[in-house]
Amino acid sequence: DPRFVIQPISQPSKLFGNFEVDLSGHIEDVKVDTFVALANHEHSFVLFMAKQEKRKWKELFKGRDHLKYFGPRLFAYAIIKILKEKNITVYNLNIDLEYPGYLEEVETILRKFDPRMTVSFSSIGRHSLAHFAAHGAYLKQRSVIGALENKDIPETKTDRDSRGNQGTAQGQDNRVLGKSP
Repeated sequence: DPRFVIQPISQPSKLFGNFEVDLSGHIEDVKVDTFVALANHEHSFVLFMAKQEKRKWKELFKGRDHLKYFGPRLFAYAIIKILKEKNITVYNLNIDLEYPGYLEEVETILRKFDPRMTVSFSSIGRHSLAHFAAHGAYLKQRSVIGALENKDIPETKTDRDSRGNQGTAQGQDNRVLGKSP
């Protein structure tokens, strides 16, 4: 009967535990690809960011006057994509100190995704499992699970009103904000 649609039951996490995160190839360096890794003693996963896409995203952030958030936010979005793709529940996430001035920004984005997660930052070092995974992918010695895409980055989404007209965030009118249309 088409009136009844069976909704899939959300599956419990396949993986759970404590993980660390590191990257290889700085996000802000748009001349190199970036590899973000999430790893523990049992599992490691690496996500790819193509330099061509990073250039486009950097221009997008620059155009919105958010260039200072370019690296930290993409880093957080990459971590979230790995967690979603691999259906991972993290209890404790230890992130390498890639963005010391933006720790709160990264943590806020991650905790919006999963408020139960404990997020910490430290210099995890070149001998960490996450570093080995990210660097291994950078050297093409390790495979990746996928790539960060526009759909994973909220800043790439355009807001539209009920008529399909592109507008400003949250339906705000430029005149209300004191800006010329």
